[in-house]
Amino acid sequence: MSDFFHGWKCKAGFVTLVISCLFMAGWLRSDSRMDTLRLNGSTWSCIVFSVDDCLWFFSDTASHSDGPLINWQARPVDQSGSPGTQISRIDRRSSRIRPMDEVETSWHWRWREFMFGSGALKDAPSLRLKFISIPYWSVVIPLALLSAYLLFNRPRSRHPKNALEAVTAEGS
Repeated sequence: MSDFFHGWKCKAGFVTLVISCLFMAGWLRSDSRMDTLRLNGSTWSCIVFSVDDCLWFFSDTASHSDGPLINWQARPVDQSGSPGTQISRIDRRSSRIRPMDEVETSWHWRWREFMFGSGALKDAPSLRLKFISIPYWSVVIPLALLSAYLLFNRPRSRHPKNALEAVTAEGS
């Protein structure tokens, strides 16, 4: 087993695989829970939401010195029915909490699940926000492929046989 982790490619492949698995766990968790991580600075704030198979990043430049430096919350995303109720996936998605429900966008660009732009909170129009949405699949799949390449790609021989020398040696 110690031979498996010999070399930087195998070590980097293993680290990449672990990071890919962590993002995959976040992807699966985002279907049933909304995780919110808030980082507050003296003149800035960054909020990361994990919900509906996407990572949302919001930033603003307002003063947030009254709150804690780091704050994490998790809550269920389904607002309809009791926990034991069987609801189809489409019905659940239509009744969920979404980060963009609270934002009035001034401009945005969207392609499938990717989105970025600028806007303001509906409750506080003076608070300007910048936001980015990145789907989990766009992080997990490239990391998994890179990990597979780094783990399973074997280096070429440093001294390959020269085809021309092999042919001349056979002919003599």
